Order: sequence, then structure tokens, then C-alpha cells
Amino acid sequence: MYGNCLQKFFKYNNVEVLQYLARAYYRSGKLKEAKMVLLKAKRVAPQDPVLLYNIAFVLQKLATVILKDEKSTLQIVLQAVHELRLSMKYFTYLTDSENKVKVVDVNMAIDREARQCKDLDLSLTYVL
Repeated sequence: MYGNCLQKFFKYNNVEVLQYLARAYYRSGKLKEAKMVLLKAKRVAPQDPVLLYNIAFVLQKLATVILKDEKSTLQIVLQAVHELRLSMKYFTYLTDSENKVKVVDVNMAIDREARQCKDLDLSLTYVL
């Protein structure tokens, strides 16, 4: 439905509808599709803090799923580690940024997700 809305009314450039589409993908467990839609939205609004938070969150969840999968190849694991580190950088940027998202308890959420990325990254350092 969101894809059709984008195609018919917004010519693929509406960040809000792209975020709705990404959320629908995320809720249905399609993390790769959610990531791709959010990255497309980032091209339109590269400094949107809510969008950056959503990208970091999805990258972290996707990396976690890949790292827990015992059948992942080395190349896929290394890509997941890279995306996990990128996610940590986004969370750190949002924490340090003057453009902090104006949402209740957002700083606590960003700090929690950044710590989780860092913990995963540190545990991977010992494994790899």
C-alpha cells in the first residue's frame, strides 16, 4: 500500500511515507528491505535525526540477526560487523549532535542502543 502511494502520488521522494514503508517491512521481519527503504529516504533528507535513528536501529537489529545465524558466511558476518559499527556511529552522532531528536526519553533510547552496539562490537572483537 505504501509502495503504491509513493509511486502514484509522491514519485518516490516522500520521506514520511518511506519511513512508514520501512516500518511495515520492519514489523513483518523484512529487515533488509527496511534498511534499503531507509537508505533511500536518507538520500532525500540526509540530516533528519529521526531518520538517522531509524537507520541505526534497523542496522543494529539486522546485524544482530546475522551474527546469531550460524549459517552466515564470513563475508556476511564482516558486512554485519561493519553495519553494526556504522550504527554505533549514528547513535553516537545523535547523542553528541545539537540536532537532538525532540522525543520523550530519546536520549535514553539512543544511549541504550549505542551501548548495545558497542557491547556487540566488543564481544565480536574477542571472537574474530
